[in-house]
Amino acid sequence: MTTAVQDILAQIDRLDDAGQEELREALRLRSRAQWERLAEVERARSAAEGITEADIDRAVHDVRYGTKAS
Repeated sequence: MTTAVQDILAQIDRLDDAGQEELREALRLRSRAQWERLAEVERARSAAEGITEADIDRAVHDVRYGTKAS
């Protein structure tokens, strides 16, 4: 583990409960924003390749259930 990570973890340990909750919420929002940016890029890429949401739904169904969706 790097010194920088150790320092950050030590700072987190010094936070009170409210501070730790605030940090968790900020990290949750940050993670969600990153996921949404990635999803938008992948949707655009799929659309450019002619892949539709229905195509994706069928593929997911096939992987989950091993059969073709009707």
